[in-house]
Amino acid sequence: MPLPRSVLAVTLYPFVFIRKGCSTPDLRKHELVHCWQVQRDGWLRFYLTYIWHGLTRRYRDIPAEVEAHAHETELPPHLAALVDLGVKNISDVDSVNS
Repeated sequence: MPLPRSVLAVTLYPFVFIRKGCSTPDLRKHELVHCWQVQRDGWLRFYLTYIWHGLTRRYRDIPAEVEAHAHETELPPHLAALVDLGVKNISDVDSVNS
């Protein structure tokens, strides 16, 4: 999927697209948080809210981005456990408990 130059990654649940050569552990954690947000909030609610906030706020002020950026260096325990277990696709997990 071609991404705009300023975009390093996009999560279109359950898929994550990362620009070639830009994948880092922190970026993968950030996108994993977005996958979890979609599971938590539901696909429609997450994306409608994200688009609305994207139109009315700066990127860094979008609540989903604030939450994802907060967890780039250290994932919450329920997500860190998935990484430790080697889960590659969060949709493979029946439920994620916070």
